[in-house]
Amino acid sequence: MRYDRVVIVLMLALGLYAQSAHQNLTDAELAKRDSAWFARYPDMLPIWETLYERQNRIPAAAQNSLAGFNRLQPPAPVRNIAEYEPMEGVLIAYPGKFGIPNALIKEMAEDVIVYCVATDTQSVKSQLQNAGVNMNNVVLINAKLNSIYTRDFGPWWIVNGNSEICITDFKYNRNRPDDDVVPGAIGLKLGVPVYYMDLTTCGGNYMTDGFNVSASSDLVWRENTGYTHQKIDSLMHLYLGITQYHVLPDPNQTTTIDHIDCWGKFLSPDKVLIRSVPSSNTDYNALEAVVDYFTKSVSSYGTPYKIYRVNSVAQNEAYTNSLILNNKVLVPISGTANDNPALAVYKAAMPGYEVLGFTNTVQSWMNLDALHCRANGIADRGMLYIRHIPLHDTVASADGAGYAVEATIIPYSKKALIKDSLLVFYRPKDAVSFSTVAMSLVAGNNYKAVIPQPAKSTGIAYYIHAADESKRSQNHPFIGGADPHVFYAKSLWTFAELPDHQFNNVSFTAFPTPFVSRVTIRYTNNTTAKENGGIFLYNHNGCLIRTWTLNNPASCVTWDGTDADNKKVSSGVYFCSLKIGGKNKTVKIQFVK
Repeated sequence: MRYDRVVIVLMLALGLYAQSAHQNLTDAELAKRDSAWFARYPDMLPIWETLYERQNRIPAAAQNSLAGFNRLQPPAPVRNIAEYEPMEGVLIAYPGKFGIPNALIKEMAEDVIVYCVATDTQSVKSQLQNAGVNMNNVVLINAKLNSIYTRDFGPWWIVNGNSEICITDFKYNRNRPDDDVVPGAIGLKLGVPVYYMDLTTCGGNYMTDGFNVSASSDLVWRENTGYTHQKIDSLMHLYLGITQYHVLPDPNQTTTIDHIDCWGKFLSPDKVLIRSVPSSNTDYNALEAVVDYFTKSVSSYGTPYKIYRVNSVAQNEAYTNSLILNNKVLVPISGTANDNPALAVYKAAMPGYEVLGFTNTVQSWMNLDALHCRANGIADRGMLYIRHIPLHDTVASADGAGYAVEATIIPYSKKALIKDSLLVFYRPKDAVSFSTVAMSLVAGNNYKAVIPQPAKSTGIAYYIHAADESKRSQNHPFIGGADPHVFYAKSLWTFAELPDHQFNNVSFTAFPTPFVSRVTIRYTNNTTAKENGGIFLYNHNGCLIRTWTLNNPASCVTWDGTDADNKKVSSGVYFCSLKIGGKNKTVKIQFVK
């Protein structure tokens, strides 16, 4: 543990930690809220800052001195890993009891490692065994804890410039010294570097898309009044690689903690889920302003965001406070009429994922504190990463060129990619089965494949697949064929007759091709067609540039690369069509200057 970190921990332990966060409640109101909470949960801290914590802060002068400590920065370029990327595990906490139901822990342990930080590991082990949890997928970490909110105090995952998966830590915005050192303990346990960012914040007020775009409520500004907005953006860039940071006024007037996961969530780089309320609700106008903001913003895919709304009006409805864990979406539900519609929204937004709802009798969900607050994904340290900007909207292809799909594929396991696995699966949008085309290495970690051009313009659905020798396989998008990328493939053929309609007793050739100075176009017409026909030369856009009239049954013409006005044309592919008796033959000619 570095010296500056030890100093901070000691200051925290003395109850001297500063928090400059906006407070919507007076001391009396906060005391009333604290009293109601501790009457129900006497041994557990709430997610909000208690009155005691508010009244025991470090003086501003002492807080400012923390900025003088030397802090290592991760080598650039840095990329912040998104929640919906591959996860090897999930972090939960047990400071005397769980804040999530055993059924949820059991579900998570079916697929990933459950890392549980606990003050009493023996009690945890006994409880989970009795609940039928797969203990082979449970790792217990003995440590002191203040609370259950691993999302707020837990690690943020990055890839540094050395292609290492690491942790970025921050100053937790609560006077909870035991919680604040957990990211360092996780880094030590997993053997990954930990970088300390001198910014006061929390995980519940942060979401990222995996493409260096992130979002928070403006609580991050109010918690760091000693910094300019530019300084905050700079820290985000240095420690997380963020190049665009959306900071928005918090639209929820009822939650008072101003965390973004109480009202919004990235579901993918181009999909955002936002809470919805009736127009009579006090939060309505502010929430609609957030929707308007994202509607006018451009996603990392270069497209407008797809906005999904989930209705949440009761104090125990916290549907945006869900956890995406690989191919599962774990959603807090509370037994209200909005539960099923909320799950339906997730299924519509994330086809192919398993969407599961969980009630909580241990410590009830609230719209300011639910499942996402109490569980934090652990990134797969050997993930197989595919970076790809999807084809979208209308993409044109002319005369068989096809549609290029490019991707960066990095096996962080350091194991070799399996060459035969590098595929693009594609199909016409309304077809059932996928065809495949292999990806080829371009350079470094960059690969390319070309989806063939269809005979007619149509929608194309596709996804990328890869596997490596660590036995990992990955798709892009993550769920693969159930929710593929889609674009409209505009198919431009110069002639509707291509491929050629064959007709007897006619030969038609061009040589040499490619040509530099001139090409000879030979034809033989032994048909009984009354008209002699002609030869018509078109460019790749289908524009007619030269014609020749046929006067003899067998002859030839030459072309010197000029158009009808005797001007040299540009290099490229041209189409020469022999038309006789209502039929034609076409040959391609390539002109090279």
